[in-house]
Amino acid sequence: MTDLRERLFRNQDVGYRDFSMRLIPGCGNMIGVRTPVLKGIAREIAKGDWRKELSEMRTDYQEERLVRGFVIGFARMDLKERMGYIESQVALMDNWAVCDGFPYRPKASESDAYYEFAKSFIHRKKEYERRFGIVTMMKFIDGDHIDEILSLMDSVRDDRYYVNMAVAWTVSICYVKFPERTEMFLKECSLDDFTYNKSIQKTCESFRVSPGDKARLKGMRR
Repeated sequence: MTDLRERLFRNQDVGYRDFSMRLIPGCGNMIGVRTPVLKGIAREIAKGDWRKELSEMRTDYQEERLVRGFVIGFARMDLKERMGYIESQVALMDNWAVCDGFPYRPKASESDAYYEFAKSFIHRKKEYERRFGIVTMMKFIDGDHIDEILSLMDSVRDDRYYVNMAVAWTVSICYVKFPERTEMFLKECSLDDFTYNKSIQKTCESFRVSPGDKARLKGMRR
């Protein structure tokens, strides 16, 4: 491929860069390339000698870190190898966009192992390690995992904004999919007041929650 950085600058949108930098605190250097373009480049890399590309890829810019994550998500490899690359990608996460943009969804045969792997990040020390584990739980909200996921959210103790907002976001998706269980959780949980109220706020922002449920939840705010 043409040098990745050169290609990114050819697709630069300065207005989009300036807008995005206001939305993403801590993003550092940003070129200003829209996500569909980044994913298109990553898919091209993933079809070729992607291991070589990853070994040589620079990560000084936000878009380079994003492309790296997309390649790791798109390339064909077994789960053990992928988890090794994910560990290295999580180490580069320094803002919510690089964290939340990681695209990988496991195959059914890999689902249990990937769930345990992602869960292991929730109680690590770094902010975006924890956020990665928390937001990845949203891919597993089903009848088999809902109770454990809610329990995991209740176990998070952190004073960092992007960790607690990840918990609130995950709880809101739990409510959309399992409203009765999640409402019972909210009545009994030990979430700090900020995270608890943000969980209700995020739930009430969903178009998939009824007006009646929203009114009741608003009455539960601390």
